[in-house]
Formats: sequence, structure tokens, C-alpha cells
Amino acid sequence: MSSTKHVLYLTFDGLTDPLGQSQVLPYLEGLSKNGYAFTILSLDKSERYRKESEVIQKRCDQHNIKWVSLRYYQGIPLISPLLNIFRVLFLSFWIVVKEKVVMLHCRSYLSAMVGLLVKGILRRPYIFDMRGFWADERKDNGMLKSTFVYNFLKGAERRLIVHAAGIVSLTRSGIREMSSWSYVTPTIASRMIHITTCADIDRYDVAFQKTAGRDFSAQTFTLIYVGSFGPLHAKDHMLAFLGAVMTKYPLCKAVLVLSAIPKELETELTGHGLTKERIKVTSLPHHQIPDIMSEGDIGFFFIPPKYSKKASSPTKMGEMLAAGLPVITGPYIGDADELIEEGRIGYVVQEYTKEQYLYSLEFLIQLIKDDREGLRDRCRSVAESYFALSKGIISYRELYTRIIN
Repeated sequence: MSSTKHVLYLTFDGLTDPLGQSQVLPYLEGLSKNGYAFTILSLDKSERYRKESEVIQKRCDQHNIKWVSLRYYQGIPLISPLLNIFRVLFLSFWIVVKEKVVMLHCRSYLSAMVGLLVKGILRRPYIFDMRGFWADERKDNGMLKSTFVYNFLKGAERRLIVHAAGIVSLTRSGIREMSSWSYVTPTIASRMIHITTCADIDRYDVAFQKTAGRDFSAQTFTLIYVGSFGPLHAKDHMLAFLGAVMTKYPLCKAVLVLSAIPKELETELTGHGLTKERIKVTSLPHHQIPDIMSEGDIGFFFIPPKYSKKASSPTKMGEMLAAGLPVITGPYIGDADELIEEGRIGYVVQEYTKEQYLYSLEFLIQLIKDDREGLRDRCRSVAESYFALSKGIISYRELYTRIIN
């Protein structure tokens, strides 16, 4: 590559958030070694910025990445979001001109709206990195009740897709769904690429090695969950699952690694007969997640099976598989069903019932008994073939090359 191409990466999520550290920086660190220079413009929450900014800045400096962080305004309906958008828009124009930016990489919808405006005025192409069906997610979750607003957002989504130089979908099922939409022509479909929420597989080598050869007991196994805890993450299903399993298997334990520990969690656990002695609840920075994975035997997570989940890819699944843990989850979550069933690396419950929860455990226990090392190897193999960060970086590099070289 004859000269360095400068790319502006826009995200309304914080670079100091766990997903910023796992789903933004690693890709750009890799791409920065391939002839691209980056400026990242992010919106960071004050508390997270205070705790994590020094670590993030050091990583950026090591890879010659410029980072512009704005405080994330929240709390005032309508006013706060507009302030966030206008500040990002203003700075984006300034950075594009100052740094001679040749392309914008826009993470999710609000960033892509900024990208669309920059394209219209300064004629810079943008990548629409979708991260899911945003309007449909809010409708499915009950956050968006107005049909007018929903239709407006879907109209905006159409413009973002039509004018994007590249469209990134987290799942193959998401591309199949979008390809069925009336306005998606073969030309637009050809600009779509599947790049999932990748995991740095090598970082989980320690967890993978620690579980190698470890004795497994069908009575004293440990379940592990990593992520957020709330309605959007099927909290009730998780609690019901743990309640059913721990009643049937009184010696088993669970580890919940949460991005934030809700105040009401202890009460909710008690309500399902779950005690502190058997449930370890912790909150850890992202770089410590691989270590705690080695404590588990089986990973689990549930997500409400809504239409929008066709485009969702849980990061936690790739991390669990990289650590050699088989997984239990629910149906209709992106490509998870397909990966689990074809790879024989877990179980997909078809109904959220006590019977299905218990059967899923019995199924996994039998898989482990039959060939634990073979199961661990299959988990790792799927992680490497589908979730590997190295593959994601290659796919992004190919997309960049297609657009700006």
C-alpha cells in the first residue's frame, strides 16, 4: 500500500465500555498495521471514562490511533440525544477536513446518520456497521411504541443502507433477511458483508488450557454467564433456568460475571431459591474475563426470541467457546442455532420451561461424559472459524480495500 489512508471511526458507544474494548479497539489495532490511520470519535460515560481512559489511551498510543472522547449526555429526553448528535456531527466535519479523512466507519445507526450527512456534503464514503436491526430492537423491547416513529426510523434505515459504500451485518441470517427487503437490489446486496462480534481467541488460551484434563462431575459442575443482567437479556429466563437446575443438582454452582450488578439482584436470586453460597456474582474489567472463564464447565445465556434477533450475535458465545465451554441458549438468536446444532457444541432450548432447562443440562452432561476433550476441541474450532478476531480483521481489510483503494 503506497500511502496511509486516514479513516474516521464513529461510535455513540463509549470506547471505555466493555464492548468498546472488545468490539472496536481490537479491529482498529489490527487494521492500523495494514496501512490505515484512525481517528476514533466516541461518546463515553463520565464514570467509565474516569476508570478506563488511561488504559484505552495507552492502547491507542501504541497503535498510533487518535482518540477524541466526548462525554455522553443523558437524562434529558430529546435534548440529550440531540446534543450528542450535534456535537458528533460538528466534530466529524472538522476531523474529516483536518485529517484528510478518506472514509468514515460508522458503528450503528446514529453514527451512520452522521456519515450520510458527511457523504452528502464532503463526498466521503461511509461503512454502515449495523450491529443489529436498531428500530426493530427497540420495538421488540417495548422501548418504541409509536408506529410513526418506527416507520420514520425504518425509512432512515433504508437511506443508510442504500447510500452506504459497505454494509456490515453481524449474522448471516441478518443478510438473508435484508436481501428479502423490497428495496435491496442485487447491487446493494453485493455491498453487504458478514462480520460477527469477534473474540480474541488467543486471550482465552489460559482458560482453555486450565480446563484441559480437569475432572468433571455430573453433580458439582459450574455454570457460567458473562454479560448484562436485565429484561433485554432474558433475566427471568436466566433466573428460572438457574432455579430449576440448582434444585435438581443441589451441589452445582454458578458464576455470573456482570457488566454492572443491579441493586435488586440479591432479592431476585433469593426469590428463586438461589443463595450466595452457590451463586458467585462479580463485575470485572474486560481483560480479566478470560481468567474467570476457567472456573466454568458449561456456559449459558438467554435472549428474548424476537424478530430483531436475527441480526444479533452475542459476544459472550464466542468467548465461552474460545474457552472450550459448551453453551446452552434459546432459539432464533442470529446464527447461534445453526452453529450449535451443526457443531454439536451445546443445546438450544425450544421452550422456556423447567423440562427443557433440565433436559438441556442432561444433554450437555452426556456430551461431556461421552468425550469431553472432543467437545472442548469442537467448541474451540467453532470459535476459531466463526468468531476469531483475526478473521474479522481480514474481512474488514478486504472491505476497506474494496471501497478506498
